Amino acid sequence: MIQDIADLEKDYKKLMSEDNTNEDKFRRDLEEVNEQYDDLIEEVNETLERYMKISRDATEDYNDEMKDGNAKEAQEELDKGMKKMEKVADDK
Repeated sequence: MIQDIADLEKDYKKLMSEDNTNEDKFRRDLEEVNEQYDDLIEEVNETLERYMKISRDATEDYNDEMKDGNAKEAQEELDKGMKKMEKVADDK
């Protein structure tokens, strides 16, 4: 995702620094940059949704284990959730 942001920024800066006398080309290029931005926003939203689901599930499992008096197992549930979140981050 970081690379996507860098690519989008590079394309935008290139677009803004070019001689924009050809209006049709400028519009096409601007549309492409806008599409890249929209794709990036969608990816960020999907990633946040995955994070929130993992967090909710881990918290629920933690609370269930704590209600049963299993502090060690509760911590293990949180640790599992953190590992899943790290995997999501690594995949992006």
